[in-house]
Amino acid sequence: MRKLDRHSILFLAFAAFLFLAAIFLPRPAAAAGNHLVDDAGILSSSEYQQLAEKLDKISSEHGVDIVIYTNKSLEGQDAKGYAADFYDYNDYNQNGLVYMLSMEARDWAIVTKGTCIQAFTDAGQNWIVEQLRDLLKENNYFDAFKKFADYADDFLKQYEKGKPYDSGRLPKKPFAGVRDAIISILAGLGIGFGRASLLKADTKTVKEAKNATGYLTGSTITGAHDFLVHREFRRIERSSSGGGGSSTFTSSSGSTHGGSSGKF
Repeated sequence: MRKLDRHSILFLAFAAFLFLAAIFLPRPAAAAGNHLVDDAGILSSSEYQQLAEKLDKISSEHGVDIVIYTNKSLEGQDAKGYAADFYDYNDYNQNGLVYMLSMEARDWAIVTKGTCIQAFTDAGQNWIVEQLRDLLKENNYFDAFKKFADYADDFLKQYEKGKPYDSGRLPKKPFAGVRDAIISILAGLGIGFGRASLLKADTKTVKEAKNATGYLTGSTITGAHDFLVHREFRRIERSSSGGGGSSTFTSSSGSTHGGSSGKF
């Protein structure tokens, strides 16, 4: 019987290692391309159906895979790495993301791939996580997932316009629009009242003035007020600009991903 040389022995040993690793190392459950995989069993059947249809629609409209995945345990692995492996090894689109909840230690992860790395920047992901925090603390997973799907749709639309959400350019909370409208109305009333008061003062000045000094005084006050309004407007515009981009990491498959993770 011919003896094996050193290279053959090393090759066989490596092949045996890969075979054993495939059998014994923990791997994410197969998803078969589903956009909703609830391995933790935290959704009712009706909730699952509603959410799955919503994710299918959003994914189809944007040509990406938007996936929500739950499991019972990470089996000692890193949350981002586990989520990335789940996405990479389950035949998903090269452009997409997975939002994962792991129930044992209450871990969450958002992992992006392809164009979704730019569509969901680090600042954008942080914003989404903040909007979902209270719902997750209350174990209201269905509403949290619905909101996540809506945010994903909005973020993708913004990216397709060429202006992805990023640091300094993030969505406003629903109340923010109402608040800004109220502030604008109050500011307008304040300006109107101020100008009315100044006009009233000017009228009194006209009656009492014996030379042009009074007219100059009223004009100076009005000019200063207008300057302050314009200066405030420019300051707000500057605060809404800027960008932060996306940090990336390499998964076990060698793919590049963006992402973030934490506890809920």
